[in-house]
Amino acid sequence: MKKITNSLLYTIAVIAAIYLLSSCSGRGYTSAASYTGLYDFELQTLHPSVVLYFRDADTLEAYFRINTEELLYARQNPEEQFRSNINISALLKDDKGSRILDSTSIKIHDFSIDKSAKLLIGSIKLAAKDTLKGILELKISDLLKGSSQQVIKYFDKSNPNAQSNFLLIDKKNNSPVFGYAITSPTEIEIHSRFSNQNTCWIRNFSEGLNLPPPPFSYTSPEDYKLENANESRELTLNNGKTSFFAMEGVYFISRNANSESGISLEVRQASFPEVNTVSELVKTLRYISSRAEYESMTSASNPKLLLDKFWLDCTGNKDKARELIKIYYRRVREANYYFSCHLEGWKTDRGLVHIVFGNPNKIYRNFDQEVWLYGEENNLTSVSFTFRKTPSPFAENYYRLSRDPIYKTSWSRAVDSWRNGRIFNE
Repeated sequence: MKKITNSLLYTIAVIAAIYLLSSCSGRGYTSAASYTGLYDFELQTLHPSVVLYFRDADTLEAYFRINTEELLYARQNPEEQFRSNINISALLKDDKGSRILDSTSIKIHDFSIDKSAKLLIGSIKLAAKDTLKGILELKISDLLKGSSQQVIKYFDKSNPNAQSNFLLIDKKNNSPVFGYAITSPTEIEIHSRFSNQNTCWIRNFSEGLNLPPPPFSYTSPEDYKLENANESRELTLNNGKTSFFAMEGVYFISRNANSESGISLEVRQASFPEVNTVSELVKTLRYISSRAEYESMTSASNPKLLLDKFWLDCTGNKDKARELIKIYYRRVREANYYFSCHLEGWKTDRGLVHIVFGNPNKIYRNFDQEVWLYGEENNLTSVSFTFRKTPSPFAENYYRLSRDPIYKTSWSRAVDSWRNGRIFNE
């Protein structure tokens, strides 16, 4: 994964035209679309970010961000500038995915003298007056490279505290906050589509939740409780805008003091979604380490020695240990990239399964859930995990695993594979 620095430039380009796409159809699961490699970072050549905002009740704005390091730039002769050729098409559907509400597309030609890295940021507007819940399918294509990537976003504007009714702007670079996190303290400007509203509320929480239990557990993951906020304060809105300075921890922004849904923001380390400090490397190892091993590493005066010993004990060979380390922490990074919400992605249920089991052979997805299938479909030896979208005050993309004791054998087999020096499902 290429690292994006704060010094990168930002370019905005928006050109509208009408474009129509066909809908996805599901197999094997009612009203679900089938995907392969949906969360396989290495398989994808483009990794755009997308955030949704309802500027008013009937207009959806989809902001996108593209890293130019992932685009192909070319020129026909040395006197010309390098140029990229990008097409972005958007399709808005109802929450069942069966009815098309609106569609559009834009083309972007970005010019560069030396192909220096920057971020392309823009937005597309779509009409969404005929639905309260829906699905946005955004397809971003590098026409010179001949590659594309689809991004799927769900929205629910029936809830006045839904995240798509707020837009967060990072004042440091004057661009939308993509996702649920920033990587350094900065001033954040809050936009609310309810311009007649006078105030909003912000609460701050310290990070420190327990990790999710294994798939066979009878207990559910811990979550933040609104009443346990470290700080709660009211902010005055001026023409639907206000701002605050985000330092550390998790922030929860809502329309009023009694709201149980809103938008969250977390200040994370500058290296995110990578994990590279010894403390982070040890913490993310908890899924395949014993309690005694984990407590020894976290309490040791030199945890790096015990961390190295853990991997060497698994493999008995430095070269094999390096390969296991590479794949394991690559999965942690992918989990952070794909599943982060108010929690770092590796701490979520989907992150838990992704790290230990790897990429599923197939994913079935609809508005309310995801089913991950490992192995061949309809095979008795295959394993499937069902993640259901769970109401949370902090995130709309928060999914919880339907836990079942039946997973104990599969989980033990996967963990034992790692501990015996074999990468599970690569």
